[in-house]
Amino acid sequence: MKSEGFARLRERYDVCPHRSGTAHFHHPQVGDLTLGHQSMQLEGIPGHRLVVYHADVASPDRDAMVLLDMPGTRHASGSAGHADLPAHDQ
Repeated sequence: MKSEGFARLRERYDVCPHRSGTAHFHHPQVGDLTLGHQSMQLEGIPGHRLVVYHADVASPDRDAMVLLDMPGTRHASGSAGHADLPAHDQ
């Protein structure tokens, strides 16, 4: 609100969805994760996209995802294991 430059950009609403890329997360149990993602348009629901995150095979990130998927894994927050939001796509 205080930045005139940001206000001008917001008025233009020049936003393009990222169809693929990399996102960084921090999970309370396994630490930092770098995951690739793909974004797909949902047919019949304009403006909505499905985003799928994936880890590279044979990477520490994949090992962490497998660990989190194991039965009996306790989630520190007591929720369904939601990690922090991505730092931002790069």
